Formats: sequence, C-alpha cells, structure tokens
Amino acid sequence: MLNLMKLHAVNRSTLFLFGCLLYFGGSAILNSDTSPILIIRFLQLTGLSFIFYNFFFLVKKQNSRLTSFCFCFFVILGVFIMIRGNYLTVMSVLNKVYDRMGLMLYLTPLIYFILSENVLKKMFSLFFLMSLLFVVLILLSYRALFTEFGFVVISQLTAFLGSTSIILFYFIRSFGLKYKIVIFISLGLLFIFATLMARRGLVLDIFIAFFLNIVGVVIFGDNNSKQKIKILFFIFFLSLIAWRGYGYLSTTLFSNLIEKGMTDTRSQVEFMFIDDVFSNVSDVFWGRGIDGVYYAPGIESSGEEYRNLIETGFLHIILKGGILFLIPFLVFLICAICKGFASKSYFSHQSALFLVHFIVSLYPGSPFVFCPKYLFVWVAVWSIYTNQKNNIFR
Repeated sequence: MLNLMKLHAVNRSTLFLFGCLLYFGGSAILNSDTSPILIIRFLQLTGLSFIFYNFFFLVKKQNSRLTSFCFCFFVILGVFIMIRGNYLTVMSVLNKVYDRMGLMLYLTPLIYFILSENVLKKMFSLFFLMSLLFVVLILLSYRALFTEFGFVVISQLTAFLGSTSIILFYFIRSFGLKYKIVIFISLGLLFIFATLMARRGLVLDIFIAFFLNIVGVVIFGDNNSKQKIKILFFIFFLSLIAWRGYGYLSTTLFSNLIEKGMTDTRSQVEFMFIDDVFSNVSDVFWGRGIDGVYYAPGIESSGEEYRNLIETGFLHIILKGGILFLIPFLVFLICAICKGFASKSYFSHQSALFLVHFIVSLYPGSPFVFCPKYLFVWVAVWSIYTNQKNNIFR
C-alpha cells in the first residue's frame, strides 16, 4: 500500500511538470497575430489543469517554518497585486490566467510547498527536454526566420524553450557527456539566433551565465592553482577574441546586434515611467496592481498611449507591486545568495550564482514573467535553504 502511494506521488509530480511543459510550450508561440490561438489556448488550459489538479496532491509540510512563512508572505503580496485588477468579464479573467504576467506569475512561490529531491530531479529532466525540443524546432524552422510570422515564433522559442539551457549550464558539471553536448548545442543555437534577431538582452544573459560560471569555478572550484591559472588565461583569450572580433562582427550579420546594442532605447521610456508613476507616492509604495499601466505616448507602434509593461525589470515590479514587493523580494534573494555561498554544497553554490544572474538581469531585461527562469528562482531558493546534496543528479 505504501509503495502504491509513493507511485501515485511520483506520477503526480510528473503530470505537474508535464502541465508546465504544455503551458510554457503554448506561451513560446503565443505572441503573434497569426498564431493558432485556439490550439495555443487549449495547450495552456490543459497545462494549467495538470498544474492545479496535481498541485494539491503534492503539497507537503516543509522543514523550515521561517522559510515557509517567507514564501507565504510573497504569495500574500501576490494576491494583493492580483485583487487590484479588472475581473468584470469572463475574458478579462481568462486573459489573466493565460497571460505570462497574469495570475500564474504571482502564484509561483507556491511551488515551494511541493518541492522535494524527486521533483527537483524531474524538473531538470523537464528543462533538458525543453532544451532538446528547442534544438529540434529551431533547426526545423530556421528558414522561417526570414518571414514576419517565423521571426516572432523563433523569438519566442529562444526566450522560453532555449533559455532553459542557461539554467542547465549552471549545473553542467553534474551532467554526463551526452547531456553536456546537448546543452552546449542549445546554448550555441540560442546565441546565434539571439544575435541574428538582435535580442541584446538574451545575448547578455548568455554572457552573464558564462562569466558567473567562470567566477564560480575560480572561487568555489577545487583548490588547484594550475586549473585556476588555465581559466584566467581562457578568460584573457576570450576577451582578446571579443576585442579583435568587434571590427569583423560590425560588418556582418552581427551588425544588427552591434547597432542595437549601441542605441539607447530605454532612457526615454524610463523617464516617462518615472514622471507618471513616481508622481504618486502610493503608486511607488504598493504599485498599480496586476492591470497597472503608465503613460508613455509615442512608444507603441499601435498608437496606444498607455503601456502595461516596462522592459526594465526593477521598474516593472514597482509598476505592479511597488517597493512593498520589490524590497522584500530582493532582500530575500540576497539572503539566499549569502547562505548559498556560505554552504559547502556545489548545488547551493550554483543556485546562488543563478540568483545573482537573475538579480543582475532585472536591469537590462524583464524576466519577471511566468517562465522557466522565474520558476527556477524559487526552486533555487528552496534548494539553498534545504542544502541539497552534490549528487542529486546521480
């Protein structure tokens, strides 16, 4: 009987993560006027059904009361953001359920209450499957890059499916050779297509991941001076290539990225945001809720004068939840980072480096959406506070 109960728990965790795969897969091809919207909505709704139904069977008591309280606190703050929205029509409710910046975003901390070593292993299997799926889909549809519809789809594939390879890269030393090859292929394709599409935020994400992993090896790696010297020479060699390659890249397909990287497209929007939102103290303190917008005329090609998002992550959090959400959120992550660095566990070290990556990327980008990267933020915090073992993948 006990074995049967354990089998049910294993199956439910698999179904829960399968629901995440369906939801993220649907979101990966959503942002296009020509997307098959009915199919996408069906995938997302099916995924959400798997997520919510199996969640309640997987909930269990966690050991740390303080950490459990902190996660509940962020769920309460999320509910406070959610209730300040328009729910007058069925469509307005459904849009918040489907939207990456909707209800699921603020319910994500609840994942803490179902996490276990078994769920964590399966989550990494899910991320590996998504990276592999990205490689297959991107190779099959690369010609679509030269069409308007294909450009949007590939852009979403890189942001949702391909970005899982960045998460896996932080723990690459724990995987076998075959897994490492797939991760590097996925990262390589991610970099190439992000560069071709001038997705500077995604390109910067990859560079941050490489830099932090090198730092991690130097600081937390084996006490082998020769190995660390090799790594420093490797860094110097990469820097030299980057410097010498700049002139060449600026005259090739990479010129789009170089040109966009040198163009300031954020300051004007940020000044508009500050002029509107910071003029009201209450908006700065607790934000404008899930439907919060700010006045930014002349930015949207559609002519819309109000925007519901801003590409700078810190400001986006203030728009929705104010500093009431932002400051506790950052303090909580920084505390987890400090604890992770103080740990002797490789998994905790890498989880802490990933959290540093997330905080740093809140300025050049806005990862504050319901996506694999944001989901893993809370998983990383859990793994640090539970001090996960180094051999978790074995």
